[in-house]
Formats: sequence, structure tokens, C-alpha cells
Amino acid sequence: VPLPRCNFGCFIFASTMGNQQPSDDGMDPYIKNLLINDQVKDRNQSIAELATKFQPGTSQKIPYEISANGQYSILNLNAPDVVTDGSDVTVWIIELTRASFFDYEIYDAVAMDRIPTFPSAVVTIMSAARFSVYAEPGEPNSYTARLVGFDNAFDDNAPDLCTHAYKTPVNSNFEGFEFQVNGPIISLVFAKRTNVNLKADSKYFNGLSMSTSGFLTSPGFNGCERLGGNQV
Repeated sequence: VPLPRCNFGCFIFASTMGNQQPSDDGMDPYIKNLLINDQVKDRNQSIAELATKFQPGTSQKIPYEISANGQYSILNLNAPDVVTDGSDVTVWIIELTRASFFDYEIYDAVAMDRIPTFPSAVVTIMSAARFSVYAEPGEPNSYTARLVGFDNAFDDNAPDLCTHAYKTPVNSNFEGFEFQVNGPIISLVFAKRTNVNLKADSKYFNGLSMSTSGFLTSPGFNGCERLGGNQV
């Protein structure tokens, strides 16, 4: 699979089901053989291994960074007759120059352990499978949730024009929420820098609690009007 977004440098983030897989090292055997091929530096990075890398103390995801110009791809080294047995993986890529525009946090739902504090300009959570995101009630604050990466999380997200999945009025009370995310990624933008106790996990419920804020979407919905040839 070619990675045109990496031709001039990029960050690659990956999520798998991690240690929930039945293997000796906690990695999915099939996804271990999916490799980011970096011909410029003559190295390969396993997607499964990349998905297990987190910043100590924050639990934020550590990306694979490509800084040199070149042509990059993901290679599948599994034999053609190998059965995936339902292996799930999410890979999200952003250009280095684009990422530098944002003050962000990024987590994996299966490993998120964020200390309650004021958020960065945008908080992104990704997962290899459907997941849940929670926030406890707190100080007055409004927020917007979009089912995209942090580059499309704000209102001015042209040219992709990604609509929000949930949005509260300006200066509204912050009553907390429980979002069931039927897709690989969500980004949250808070209007004020007040403390937010934000959590996520790999649970998913086929229903919507009427006691907390939430939304329902079709599987994989992201709300974007424009999709490029390398987006699905």
C-alpha cells in the first residue's frame, strides 16, 4: 500500500487490539508482518510494534516519524494463504508540516490513562475497533466532537468539510458525556482550557443512554464531504 502523504515527511500512528490478542508477546501475528517500508533509511517498522509505543507518564501515542523525502509504503509479508482471523488495525497518517500547525494530544482507547487536566487545543483518540469515550461533569465549557483526526477537528476544516458528530452551545454547562464511537477515531475540541477528566476504553454498547450526551452513527462514518484517493 503506497503512502503518498509521507512523500515529504509524515507521522504514522497505529492502533491494534494490543495485548488482548492471544499471542506470547501480546501482538497480533498477522499485523506483526505488516511493515512500514522506509527505503530512504533502509529500515522497516512493524505496525503491531508501533501500536504498542506510548509516552511514559502521559500514555500518549508515539508515532513513527518519516522526515526525509521519498516514496514509502506498507508491505504485507504474510503468506497469501494466511488467514487473518479477524485482525483489526487502524493506521492514521498526517504530513509533518500539517501536524506542526496543531497543539494536540493523541491516545489509544485501549491504553489511555490521561491525568485530569486542561486539554490541548484538540484531543484525538483512536482505536482498532469500536470504542467508548467518557468525560465527567466539570466547569462550564463547550466542545465539538468530530470523527476525524486532529487535522480536521476544527470548524475551518476545508477542503475536506467534515461536519461534527456532536456540538454544544457556547458557554454551556459541561455535563459530561459518554460517546459510543462506531469508527476508528474521534477528535474533541474544547472552547476553554479548564480541567477535563477524559477517559476511553475498548467497550462498545449497542445502544444510547438517554441520561448522558451522545450520538449515533453508521459504522465508519466520518462526516467529511471530500475524500481523496488515499482516504477511505
